[in-house]
Amino acid sequence: MGDRPRNNYRKARNQDERGQNPGNEVRVGAKSAPGEVISRIAKLIHPESDEKNAEKRVTVTAIDKAIPKAILAAEMIRSFIAGVHQITELKKTQISEVYEPTV
Repeated sequence: MGDRPRNNYRKARNQDERGQNPGNEVRVGAKSAPGEVISRIAKLIHPESDEKNAEKRVTVTAIDKAIPKAILAAEMIRSFIAGVHQITELKKTQISEVYEPTV
């Protein structure tokens, strides 16, 4: 019968998958613990060792089922740290999978 067509292809890496994110971005995954996300955001806003490296703006991004966790983390940070404001934006992103031949 021969090889199935899908065995002749592999998934190509997209630009987004290469880990090119700015230093002030926190990505929240579906399996991320909310406490861990909150601590990562807090470390960006108030670094323990050097106040010069504090970020003025932190972006929290999430996809699909992780969106409620990202909103929860932002709300908690806003309530814990005085002077922090929150801007919530929902954007639509199209994700396409690209396959390349293995031969």
